[in-house]
Amino acid sequence: MSANHAREFIISYDIADPKRLSRIHRMLKRLAMPLQYSVFYARMSAMPLS
Repeated sequence: MSANHAREFIISYDIADPKRLSRIHRMLKRLAMPLQYSVFYARMSAMPLS
């Protein structure tokens, strides 16, 4: 499988700390499609490590 091959991910979380919860939710809204409040779908390829 090549490094540029996109993979699908279901991301879910359960975070108690309100500050961390808000930060993670905002980040995931930019990167993935929300399915429910704490569940997201993302199609991503590998990021090169530098």
